[in-house]
Amino acid sequence: MDTVWIVVGAAIILVTMVDTFLSVLNYNERGLVVNRVARWTWVTLRVGTRRLSAGTHQTALRRSTGLITVAMIFTWLLGVLLGFALVYFGAMGAGAIKVDPGAPQGFWAALYMSIGQFSTVGVENISSVHPLIDYLTVIQALSSVVLLSMIVAFLLNVFSGIQALRSLCADFARPAEGDGAVLAPLYPYFPGGAAIDVERYLTTTVSDMNAYGDVLRQTRTTYYFQSGDEQFSAPYALISVSTMVGALRWGFPVGSTPVSRLPGLFRLEESLSAARRWISDEMLHLPDAAAPPPLSEAAFAAQWKRCREQEYPDGVDPYVAGFDSLCRAAARLTSPSRSDEAVADADVAEAYARYVEWLPFGWVSERFNVAVSRDLDFRPRDRAYTSRPFDPRGVAQALPPA
Repeated sequence: MDTVWIVVGAAIILVTMVDTFLSVLNYNERGLVVNRVARWTWVTLRVGTRRLSAGTHQTALRRSTGLITVAMIFTWLLGVLLGFALVYFGAMGAGAIKVDPGAPQGFWAALYMSIGQFSTVGVENISSVHPLIDYLTVIQALSSVVLLSMIVAFLLNVFSGIQALRSLCADFARPAEGDGAVLAPLYPYFPGGAAIDVERYLTTTVSDMNAYGDVLRQTRTTYYFQSGDEQFSAPYALISVSTMVGALRWGFPVGSTPVSRLPGLFRLEESLSAARRWISDEMLHLPDAAAPPPLSEAAFAAQWKRCREQEYPDGVDPYVAGFDSLCRAAARLTSPSRSDEAVADADVAEAYARYVEWLPFGWVSERFNVAVSRDLDFRPRDRAYTSRPFDPRGVAQALPPA
């Protein structure tokens, strides 16, 4: 039986150290144990806070990142301490370790010795009587240095991930106002309806999107980050990127503006798609599914007419309504004084061609956005439309006070 304890302890030590190495230093690795611990911790917190009121819910979820991080660190520490304790316990039974009177007895003596060696402080009344145990205690002391260094690197990765998410959210957030307009961050780049320097904005957003996607693969704990502020969260950032890509690529009539053909827009779509594939496969485990077929041109024309007569009418195909919403949002950028009229005057055949091209992207976006919002318990509040910083003549207006 003593040999069994030694083998089990050695296996726990090996699994813990390998898991630490894979989770902290390796890119796009699932690890062995600790990422599952993070998932279980998050699910427990989500179930426990789901029935809370909005304010209390946000306050409670702000603790989730700290609790998940503590749970992961505790798992690594417990693995090392327990593993060495079982090895020492087996060695005690084999007579390789001597326990003097006054010291803890049995397994507690082994755990006490493990904690003492890990902290490099040592223990009293417990001593080795075999040279292999002497070497083992030195190895444990060295392993504590390695493990603590890994933990520091892990914490740095977590905070780097939070900073990457902060930068991405800052590309879209409007903290002083409501965020009802899906393209509100782009209003300053369309004074009077003319696009100015949109490519630079898209390039910055691509860089932030790539940074966030990379840090997710390096440290999965970042995925569960909760700030308590809906405009500083993963669902908010991902939904904002997908909405912007959809509106800029397919919301404008073909040839009406060069914005839909900017290289930065295509790079942003590629970066978003890569991040969504990884989150769908690794975190959400979404099964493969096919997008619905588009409506016929006649059916689209009938429903498009209803959308032009009334925004968000009942009984309209949700994807036709979603496409109409994107077109209206895009029209508010280029025609700030007559956005709805611009949509109403659009050519139906030309709009149908854009709808057919947009539908696969729109379906994937809707499916993903619903899944990630449910998984991270995202509860956005309804807000009023953001005021535009320029009037129809292109004259700057004062933004509302914070």
